[in-house]
Amino acid sequence: MAATEGRASLGATGLSATVVLMAEVKEVLEEAMKLGPDDRASVAAELLESLEGSPEEKADVEVAWAAEIERRARRVLRGESSGASWDEVRRQTEANLTKR
Repeated sequence: MAATEGRASLGATGLSATVVLMAEVKEVLEEAMKLGPDDRASVAAELLESLEGSPEEKADVEVAWAAEIERRARRVLRGESSGASWDEVRRQTEANLTKR
């Protein structure tokens, strides 16, 4: 991968730089696919975690979810919402997915 990195940084621009980077991505993927299932799962988990954002962003999401949970719980306690059964939620979800 270091050789293709050098080519990308030595002036390859536009389409040629994209081609070089895509070749690197393909090479990394091919190497990852040679791993056993447990190691591939570990790599996948690390990659997904890297997309989740900074600790500050994660904290913001946690705060937002806590506020939403509290809002919903208060509505139930005030009798403004009775919620929905799992069967109803599942039927609605399946109907929405079928529309796509």
